[in-house]
This record gives sequence, C-alpha cells and structure tokens, in this order.
Amino acid sequence: MNSSESSTVAESFKELWSLAFPNTPPINHLLKHLIPEKWLRIHSLPESKRYAENAEEFEIILSRQNEVATDILGESANIYIVTGEFHWDNQSDNAPQYDDILKKYDLCDLDAIDLFRLDPNEYEENQTFTPAIGTVIWEPHKHDELLLEVAKDRSHAFFVSFDKQSIFAPYDGGADFIVKDEITRDYYKNKYKMYLSAREDGY
Repeated sequence: MNSSESSTVAESFKELWSLAFPNTPPINHLLKHLIPEKWLRIHSLPESKRYAENAEEFEIILSRQNEVATDILGESANIYIVTGEFHWDNQSDNAPQYDDILKKYDLCDLDAIDLFRLDPNEYEENQTFTPAIGTVIWEPHKHDELLLEVAKDRSHAFFVSFDKQSIFAPYDGGADFIVKDEITRDYYKNKYKMYLSAREDGY
C-alpha cells in the first residue's frame, strides 16, 4: 500500500484497538496476561502434543485452528493481521525485516513501543517492539500457509476482528483467543472443551 493508504490503515487500527483493548499493547504473548477474563486457549494436537511430526498431525492443527477461528472471527470477515519485531538495541532507524510468509501480506509499521516504559521489571532500556498491521479477509484455510509456519515456530502473527471484539493468536502448540466478554469466553470454553488444556490455569 502507498504511504497515504498506510497512514489511513494505521490510524484506523490504532483508534479501533484503543477502544476495544484499552491499555493493552498489540503484542500477542501479553494478551493472556492483560485480558485474562476474556482469554481462552486451545491446544492444536490431542493430548496437548506441541509439535506435529507428520502430515496427518499438521492437518489436525489446521482443522482445529480454522474451526475455532472461523467460529470466533466470522467467515468472510474483514479483519486485521498484526505482527511485529522486537529490537534489543537502539534500532529505530532500521526497517523491520519480515519472513517470507509475512512479506506476502501488505503490512504497514506502527510506532515502536518502548518496552522498558511498558514494564521496567521485565525489559531493559532501548528494548522496543514495532508492530506491523494489514487488512485481510478471514476465510477457512485461506491463511493455512502462515498458520503452518507459526506452528513450526518460524513466524508469528495474530488476527483481530473489531466487529466481534475478538483476537485469534496462534502459536507453536495451540492458539490463544480473546473474546468480547466472560460469558462469551465461557461459551467457547464449553463448546471446544475437547481442545482445552487439562491444566487448571488453562495453559
């Protein structure tokens, strides 16, 4: 997208994000800690196996993630894809370098997040995260190539529906979901209880 389009998309995302998820940075691994009352997690393989070892297990991963994500985000939904890069030194002048899968998406960068200011107990000075976002359509299996790369721990990204106030954040082992409220979370936890962790904390 050109600079004008990028600016429009970025401003729209920032406004919608601040309304839907206030005081929450768009960093996927933090969501479960900052919005725990709206969070649920599914595991991608039976018995909470983390990594697939054959084609059949990769198909199970895609089947589970597409099933739940389509149910929560909606089919043919206009949504955002969000990714980003961590920088551990003062690299604000360096453009993010994304893997080949993410380069296929039309992304624009947002302002870098100062992680030290966000949480000085966890991060050091000059540690930042630069989010990148784009608009996409969610269709079942449309994003399988990316989901497989995430499952192999080769890429990272998540999807946001502001209409549903919901997030689908896959990782290597499963997927985290943020939904609009506790009632909705409990509904999906019951509906997909066969995919949930056996642990009391949901991990």
